[in-house]
Amino acid sequence: MDLSIIIPTYNEAENLAPLLAQVFQVLRDNDIRGEVLIVDDDSPDRTWELAQSLEGRYKGLRVLRRQGERGLATAVLAGFKAASSSRLMVMDADLSHPPLLIPELYTALDEADISVASRNVTGGGVRGWPLSRKAISWGATTIAKLLTDVKDPMSGFFALRKKVIEGAVLDPKGYKILLEVLVRGDYEKVKEVPFVFEDRQNGKSKMSSGIITKYVSHAWSLLKVARNTRAQLTRFLIVGGLGILVNLAVLWTLVNLGSMIYLPAAVLSFVAAVTFNFAGNRLFAFKDQSRLAGSTTAQYTKFFVVSVASLMVNLAVLFALVDVGHLWYMLGQVLAILTATGSNFAGNKFWTFRAAVVRRPQGVRADALRAIVLGHIHGYDGRKAR
Repeated sequence: MDLSIIIPTYNEAENLAPLLAQVFQVLRDNDIRGEVLIVDDDSPDRTWELAQSLEGRYKGLRVLRRQGERGLATAVLAGFKAASSSRLMVMDADLSHPPLLIPELYTALDEADISVASRNVTGGGVRGWPLSRKAISWGATTIAKLLTDVKDPMSGFFALRKKVIEGAVLDPKGYKILLEVLVRGDYEKVKEVPFVFEDRQNGKSKMSSGIITKYVSHAWSLLKVARNTRAQLTRFLIVGGLGILVNLAVLWTLVNLGSMIYLPAAVLSFVAAVTFNFAGNRLFAFKDQSRLAGSTTAQYTKFFVVSVASLMVNLAVLFALVDVGHLWYMLGQVLAILTATGSNFAGNKFWTFRAAVVRRPQGVRADALRAIVLGHIHGYDGRKAR
């Protein structure tokens, strides 16, 4: 088989027959040897039964009936596991994903590891959505962009090479399996293909408050492991915000309960906040990098130096803006903090927690090279680390 198309279903009996007719026609017209896996979560409308009745009509149609488990993302994972092709595709069963786009997504894998039917590139869009649905989609996409550079990471219509997920530990929640793949998968290039999303004509949308809650929970779990700069910066800012509270709490305690003069108390509170921030950044913001960035003592020393340097940057910028530039001191402090935060983040990302750089030979995947370099003696599995 050249392509395995996974279609998760739940109460899609009205849409299934016309969808399969279109999908198999497109495969025939484009000479693609493909299989279609219907993964049904034991639909009360017996979608699975209808799909089974069509197996004789369509060569390559397979039906997986899941009993006791529900969820689009986990249904897709079941389809991935059962697929027999090296190229996988995922699409919805409600006819909102045009089967005519299958060949373009399929051939895009000749030059990319993942291809995405995108609503957010030139030529793409949505049709038939109410304002509330557009607002929810915009909010979800905004959150997802902290985790990936893909313009439509919320798309449910995409294709990938099977090697992208081989060895990856996928743990999706809810409906957004593509975002899980983009964060945890092993790939180098993504190609986005424009398409216009048509809202379903038959059946009922699965969107609910519970799905939104699951998505937020899923995004948070991915934020903790995403390796792109925006995700690291977000984690860095979260730790920094908590560090400010530690600083203020220690300062208040030393001055009000310890009767200490505020200047030495400020120095001790600064040290306490730096120590807290170091631990938070080492275990949270730069967790993956810190494993390969030298000893804890060396990392702490570098972190402290960067923190002091950033404090100096803050004071220098504040002095220049207020005393020299005659800017209002409050606005000056905001700009100084932003400047110092940027230098602090850059210093820690590229110096304190900088992992040892190993150039990989052409054609050797990064995960395999890490395993070779680090060796099994450390119990490190490069593929699972993603």
